[in-house]
Amino acid sequence: MKTHPKLHHCYSSEVANCIYTIMYITDNRNKTIVWCNQNLINETGYTLTEMKIMGIEFFRKAMHPDDFLIATKTQKEFSKGSRKSVTGFCRFRNKNMPGWRIFFGTAVPFSYTEQGEVKEVCCLFQLFPPALDTPDQAKVAFHIFSNEYNHSILEELTEREI
Repeated sequence: MKTHPKLHHCYSSEVANCIYTIMYITDNRNKTIVWCNQNLINETGYTLTEMKIMGIEFFRKAMHPDDFLIATKTQKEFSKGSRKSVTGFCRFRNKNMPGWRIFFGTAVPFSYTEQGEVKEVCCLFQLFPPALDTPDQAKVAFHIFSNEYNHSILEELTEREI
């Protein structure tokens, strides 16, 4: 059974906004958000238009500085084609509120240029809920993430550097 394109788009928007997940698509070449769901707007306090105008500055302002560095490194790896996806933690803040909120998610190349380069990246992040944010659970989660991140750094070092 074939669904009418407008009806399919309507369902897609409803799904993107009803599940509490931040969803956005970035243009990997100019580091600009090209689409996002309402949850990213609510979490950061920026409109989609503001995000587009700001480009990479949006990420610099809304994302924790340490996570921003990881994100820019990942974007470069996507550009080189050496990374298929990345999963981990990220901290975002609302421009109108103090403090960081922790999210767990995945970034995956979404579309490619005719030359096979990553054009767009789809990102999905879910809030690390306070109900699960117990010291033991957070400790285990961050330990797993830091081991994965440090492992990728170690892969870049020579035997002598290690």
